[in-house]
Amino acid sequence: SFKVSGLASGSAGASSMSGSERAFFMEGKWAGEGHVLLNFMAPVQYKEETEFKVIRTEPVLVINIQQYTKHAETGAPMHAENGFFKIFPGPSDRKVEAMYSHPFSLNEFEFGTFNPVDAETGGPKMVLEANEEKHFQRAAVPTDDVSKAKLVTGLRREYFLDKDGKLNYNVYLAVGQGGQPLKHHLVCKLSRVE
Repeated sequence: SFKVSGLASGSAGASSMSGSERAFFMEGKWAGEGHVLLNFMAPVQYKEETEFKVIRTEPVLVINIQQYTKHAETGAPMHAENGFFKIFPGPSDRKVEAMYSHPFSLNEFEFGTFNPVDAETGGPKMVLEANEEKHFQRAAVPTDDVSKAKLVTGLRREYFLDKDGKLNYNVYLAVGQGGQPLKHHLVCKLSRVE
Protein backbone atom coordinates (compact mmCIF):
# COMPACT_ATOMS: atom_id res chain seq x y z
CA SER A 1 0.00 0.00 0.00
CA PHE A 2 0.95 3.69 -0.25
CA LYS A 3 3.72 4.59 2.21
CA VAL A 4 3.61 7.97 3.90
CA SER A 5 7.13 8.75 5.07
CA GLY A 6 7.17 9.98 8.65
CA LEU A 7 3.76 8.43 9.29
CA ALA A 8 2.62 4.83 9.51
CA SER A 9 1.04 3.13 6.55
CA GLY A 10 -1.85 0.77 6.89
CA SER A 11 -5.17 -0.44 5.64
CA ALA A 12 -7.05 2.62 4.46
CA GLY A 13 -10.54 1.20 4.87
CA ALA A 14 -10.84 0.58 8.61
CA SER A 15 -12.52 3.42 10.50
CA SER A 16 -11.35 2.11 13.88
CA MET A 17 -7.65 2.74 13.20
CA SER A 18 -5.57 4.55 15.76
CA GLY A 19 -3.68 7.68 14.71
CA SER A 20 -0.44 5.74 14.24
CA GLU A 21 -2.13 3.28 11.85
CA ARG A 22 -3.75 5.83 9.57
CA ALA A 23 -2.70 6.09 5.93
CA PHE A 24 -2.64 9.91 6.13
CA PHE A 25 -2.37 12.40 9.00
CA MET A 26 -5.75 14.01 8.31
CA GLU A 27 -7.68 10.76 7.96
CA GLY A 28 -10.72 10.50 10.23
CA LYS A 29 -13.44 12.72 11.66
CA TRP A 30 -12.56 16.07 13.23
CA ALA A 31 -14.51 18.76 15.08
CA GLY A 32 -13.61 22.16 16.42
CA GLU A 33 -13.97 25.90 16.10
CA GLY A 34 -12.74 28.56 13.77
CA HIS A 35 -13.11 32.21 12.84
CA VAL A 36 -14.06 33.94 9.62
CA LEU A 37 -11.58 36.81 9.62
CA LEU A 38 -12.36 38.26 6.22
CA ASN A 39 -16.10 38.30 5.70
CA PHE A 40 -16.48 41.93 4.65
CA MET A 41 -18.20 42.75 7.96
CA ALA A 42 -16.90 41.58 11.37
CA PRO A 43 -15.13 38.36 12.44
CA VAL A 44 -17.54 35.46 12.98
CA GLN A 45 -16.91 32.33 15.06
CA TYR A 46 -18.03 28.98 13.67
CA LYS A 47 -18.12 25.30 14.64
CA GLU A 48 -16.90 22.76 12.13
CA GLU A 49 -17.16 19.03 11.49
CA THR A 50 -14.94 17.55 8.81
CA GLU A 51 -14.21 14.02 7.64
CA PHE A 52 -11.20 12.98 5.58
CA LYS A 53 -11.71 9.50 4.15
CA VAL A 54 -9.05 7.56 2.25
CA ILE A 55 -10.63 6.28 -0.96
CA ARG A 56 -7.58 4.49 -2.34
CA THR A 57 -3.86 4.18 -1.75
CA GLU A 58 -2.57 2.90 -5.12
CA PRO A 59 -1.11 4.24 -7.40
CA VAL A 60 -1.73 7.58 -5.60
CA LEU A 61 -3.34 8.43 -2.28
CA VAL A 62 -6.90 9.76 -2.85
CA ILE A 63 -8.77 11.35 0.04
CA ASN A 64 -12.39 12.53 0.10
CA ILE A 65 -13.22 15.57 2.26
CA GLN A 66 -16.69 16.47 3.60
CA GLN A 67 -16.81 19.69 5.62
CA TYR A 68 -19.71 21.45 7.37
CA THR A 69 -19.80 24.64 9.44
CA LYS A 70 -22.44 26.31 11.57
CA HIS A 71 -22.57 29.58 13.49
CA ALA A 72 -21.00 29.09 16.94
CA GLU A 73 -23.77 30.98 18.78
CA THR A 74 -26.96 30.38 16.79
CA GLY A 75 -26.18 26.98 15.29
CA ALA A 76 -27.36 28.21 11.89
CA PRO A 77 -25.71 26.41 8.95
CA MET A 78 -23.00 28.54 7.35
CA HIS A 79 -21.04 26.62 4.73
CA ALA A 80 -20.23 23.20 3.36
CA GLU A 81 -17.66 21.95 0.91
CA ASN A 82 -16.85 18.58 -0.57
CA GLY A 83 -13.82 17.49 -2.49
CA PHE A 84 -10.80 15.32 -3.03
CA PHE A 85 -7.04 15.41 -2.48
CA LYS A 86 -4.77 13.38 -4.73
CA ILE A 87 -1.28 12.94 -3.24
CA PHE A 88 1.46 11.53 -5.43
CA PRO A 89 4.19 9.27 -3.99
CA GLY A 90 7.65 10.61 -3.22
CA PRO A 91 10.14 11.05 -0.40
CA SER A 92 9.18 14.62 0.65
CA ASP A 93 7.38 17.70 -0.68
CA ARG A 94 4.98 15.45 -2.56
CA LYS A 95 2.86 16.87 -5.35
CA VAL A 96 -0.81 17.35 -4.41
CA GLU A 97 -3.85 18.10 -6.54
CA ALA A 98 -7.15 19.07 -4.91
CA MET A 99 -10.69 19.83 -6.01
CA TYR A 100 -13.41 21.42 -3.87
CA SER A 101 -17.08 22.05 -4.69
CA HIS A 102 -19.13 24.71 -2.90
CA PRO A 103 -22.93 25.04 -2.66
CA PHE A 104 -22.84 28.46 -4.33
CA SER A 105 -21.99 26.83 -7.70
CA LEU A 106 -18.21 27.21 -7.48
CA ASN A 107 -15.57 24.56 -8.07
CA GLU A 108 -11.95 25.25 -7.24
CA PHE A 109 -8.86 23.36 -8.37
CA GLU A 110 -5.76 23.67 -6.22
CA PHE A 111 -2.19 22.48 -6.53
CA GLY A 112 0.53 22.23 -3.92
CA THR A 113 2.71 20.04 -1.77
CA PHE A 114 2.55 17.69 1.20
CA ASN A 115 5.58 17.42 3.44
CA PRO A 116 5.51 14.63 6.10
CA VAL A 117 7.99 16.54 8.31
CA ASP A 118 7.74 20.27 7.73
CA ALA A 119 10.67 22.37 8.99
CA GLU A 120 8.34 25.09 10.34
CA THR A 121 5.77 22.93 12.18
CA GLY A 122 7.93 19.85 12.92
CA GLY A 123 5.10 17.64 11.70
CA PRO A 124 3.08 16.99 8.56
CA LYS A 125 1.93 19.98 6.52
CA MET A 126 0.01 20.39 3.27
CA VAL A 127 -0.19 23.65 1.31
CA LEU A 128 -2.61 24.10 -1.62
CA GLU A 129 -2.99 27.09 -3.93
CA ALA A 130 -5.27 28.26 -6.71
CA ASN A 131 -4.10 31.49 -8.31
CA GLU A 132 -5.28 31.51 -11.92
CA GLU A 133 -8.72 32.18 -13.35
CA LYS A 134 -8.85 28.67 -14.80
CA HIS A 135 -8.57 27.27 -11.24
CA PHE A 136 -12.08 28.57 -10.45
CA GLN A 137 -15.15 27.29 -12.27
CA ARG A 138 -18.48 29.00 -11.69
CA ALA A 139 -21.64 27.42 -13.08
CA ALA A 140 -23.95 29.55 -15.16
CA VAL A 141 -27.12 28.74 -13.26
CA PRO A 142 -30.21 30.54 -14.67
CA THR A 143 -31.73 30.97 -11.19
CA ASP A 144 -28.51 32.31 -9.68
CA ASP A 145 -27.76 36.03 -9.88
CA VAL A 146 -24.02 35.73 -10.53
CA SER A 147 -23.76 39.52 -10.89
CA LYS A 148 -23.89 39.73 -7.06
CA ALA A 149 -21.30 36.99 -6.53
CA LYS A 150 -17.78 37.87 -5.37
CA LEU A 151 -15.17 37.02 -7.99
CA VAL A 152 -12.65 34.66 -6.36
CA THR A 153 -9.22 35.19 -7.92
CA GLY A 154 -6.89 33.44 -5.48
CA LEU A 155 -6.94 30.96 -2.62
CA ARG A 156 -4.34 29.31 -0.38
CA ARG A 157 -5.01 26.56 2.18
CA GLU A 158 -2.49 25.42 4.79
CA TYR A 159 -3.17 22.28 6.88
CA PHE A 160 -0.85 21.09 9.67
CA LEU A 161 -0.80 19.20 12.96
CA ASP A 162 0.33 21.13 16.02
CA LYS A 163 2.36 19.67 18.88
CA ASP A 164 -0.90 18.66 20.64
CA GLY A 165 -2.12 16.62 17.65
CA LYS A 166 -4.76 19.20 16.67
CA LEU A 167 -5.43 19.76 12.98
CA ASN A 168 -5.02 23.45 12.14
CA TYR A 169 -5.80 25.23 8.94
CA ASN A 170 -5.52 28.72 7.54
CA VAL A 171 -7.28 29.89 4.40
CA TYR A 172 -6.20 32.99 2.49
CA LEU A 173 -8.54 34.49 -0.11
CA ALA A 174 -8.34 37.07 -2.89
CA VAL A 175 -11.54 38.46 -4.41
CA GLY A 176 -12.22 41.07 -7.06
CA GLN A 177 -10.67 42.18 -10.32
CA GLY A 178 -7.11 43.33 -10.81
CA GLY A 179 -4.98 40.78 -9.00
CA GLN A 180 -5.94 41.58 -5.43
CA PRO A 181 -3.55 40.19 -2.78
CA LEU A 182 -4.47 37.18 -0.65
CA LYS A 183 -5.95 38.08 2.74
CA HIS A 184 -6.29 35.85 5.79
CA HIS A 185 -9.88 34.58 5.58
CA LEU A 186 -10.26 31.58 7.93
CA VAL A 187 -8.41 30.09 10.88
CA CYS A 188 -9.54 26.86 12.54
CA LYS A 189 -8.36 24.24 15.03
CA LEU A 190 -9.90 20.76 15.03
CA SER A 191 -9.63 17.73 17.36
CA ARG A 192 -9.92 14.17 16.09
CA VAL A 193 -13.24 12.68 17.21
CA GLU A 194 -13.04 9.37 15.33
